[in-house]
Amino acid sequence: MELSETESALKEIEKSGDEVFKIIGQLMIKTEKAKIKEELSNKKKILELRIKTMEKQEMNFMKQLDILREDIVGKEKNPQNKNLK
Repeated sequence: MELSETESALKEIEKSGDEVFKIIGQLMIKTEKAKIKEELSNKKKILELRIKTMEKQEMNFMKQLDILREDIVGKEKNPQNKNLK
């Protein structure tokens, strides 16, 4: 969601004129178009990196879950092997 908002803001900046405003708290401050574009681009890169990291973590958790599931199913099928580990 935050990534799509950042991408949308970048698109709007491209359409806008030279006057760009940034909201900080309760203030709206005029800022340079290039500066805000750079800030949003950096934010987008960070968000994309976070998403990739979370996807990798999710894949690792799913692999671990599959291993545990197989172990549990195997022990249910062979109850005499419970005490081996």
